[in-house]
Amino acid sequence: MRIHQLSHIALAICSLLQAEVWALGDNKVVYLEAEALFKAAEKARVENKYILAAFLGDGWSVSSGKFKSQVLETSVFREFADNDLVYFPVEARRRPKLSSAETAVLQSWVINFDIKSYPTFILLAPDGQELLRHGYKDIDPMEYVDLLRAALPDRVSQRN
Repeated sequence: MRIHQLSHIALAICSLLQAEVWALGDNKVVYLEAEALFKAAEKARVENKYILAAFLGDGWSVSSGKFKSQVLETSVFREFADNDLVYFPVEARRRPKLSSAETAVLQSWVINFDIKSYPTFILLAPDGQELLRHGYKDIDPMEYVDLLRAALPDRVSQRN
């Protein structure tokens, strides 16, 4: 049964039909569930936005924490993301410990998105086409927004 469940999750992720991450409450516990990537892809399609999947090591990856605080949590990035992206953070954490189901989903994502290190950022079209992939960058928020805008098709990057 367990192998069947993992195969189902992996297949769903490959076709952009499963997966979600969201924060809950003040303690920011991240849950990995099985429908969010589909929801993110649907939102991106409906709103004519692209997906920025951010694979972050929460609490253990120094580079992830630095990029998150210096770029992802700034008003410059948030305003751009709110207008032009569906931001999809995937936070691999040590504490509190992930459940077996969360671990299975995370492992499937890591395999299917070919994550080799943390952080890894992937800019995806709503159909799943990868437009940009990078790891940690020592960059200020405006430079990062400019980098993402340059990778977006004209109809999206020219909205602002």
